[in-house]
Amino acid sequence: MGTKTSNDYGRDQNALSFYDDNLWRYKRLMEEALFALEAGIGFKVHSVTSRVKERQSVSDKILRKAYRAPEDELEDIVGLRMVCLYTSDLQKADSVIRNAFDVVSFEDKINDTSEDSFGYMSVHYICQLREENKGPRYDSLQGLKFEVQCRTILMDAWANVSHHLAYKGKNSLPENKKRAFHALAGLFYVADEQFQQLLHTTTDTRPSQQGGHLDRDSVKELLEELYPNREREESDEMHLLSISDFVEEAIAAGYTSLGTLREDLTRFYSQGLEHERAHPPLGEPGEKLFGVGIARATLNIANPTFRANWARGRQAWEEEEE
Repeated sequence: MGTKTSNDYGRDQNALSFYDDNLWRYKRLMEEALFALEAGIGFKVHSVTSRVKERQSVSDKILRKAYRAPEDELEDIVGLRMVCLYTSDLQKADSVIRNAFDVVSFEDKINDTSEDSFGYMSVHYICQLREENKGPRYDSLQGLKFEVQCRTILMDAWANVSHHLAYKGKNSLPENKKRAFHALAGLFYVADEQFQQLLHTTTDTRPSQQGGHLDRDSVKELLEELYPNREREESDEMHLLSISDFVEEAIAAGYTSLGTLREDLTRFYSQGLEHERAHPPLGEPGEKLFGVGIARATLNIANPTFRANWARGRQAWEEEEE
């Protein structure tokens, strides 16, 4: 018998025996690759997902691509997708992927596309498990390839929207819809850039003035100045949320500038420390509050309005817990 053509795979479902016979290997590969990828991520991402391509999808792709040796040519039967929050995270993701796997090939559909591209943006990696992964657990997976896709939330949203509209390229798009479609793609691109810029401005703040405006960034810098050796919340997100809450509480207590807040935090700091020693976190002697925590303890002593508001808020929280 000669080599099967792509049409043979469409007519003869037995031609997909390579898929049926290796399905258990594909599932194992998916599990191992997902574990290795997630273990290497050291920053916050939106999601990491995985899948084994369905049998019908395999058949459809063989016909669409006219593969003659699909068992060798199909490299995405197993697929992983990492969806990041910001465009700057894509470089971090690149390092994670290259450290976790042996990258066979790489396609950048973000930076290598023309300015009038249709809009789909993603980075694709064809990978294998690393050669050092040996032993009974990995022997059956050696040589199998899989794909890792990496993009931002907005790139992922655009990919899903454009896929739903069933337009695979600009040549298939009716002329009367091209302008609106490209405008929409541009909006997604601009939004991604703006999110990145917003991240930059919230993590790279300029020095505050003594009597400057009270906001999250200025108070964050003030607390780092006053309490440089204090530990902070484990994640950046929780740390910034905690500071945001504290800013709202300080403003509600009558503080209108960074100068007045600094004055009370400095003047009553020793009393705040005494309170911390008398009431250590979790009741463990010697334990210390986070920077935001010691600032709250200090203002509870310095400002009666802050203390009353804090007591009401804590009472409401305890009632909800009950």
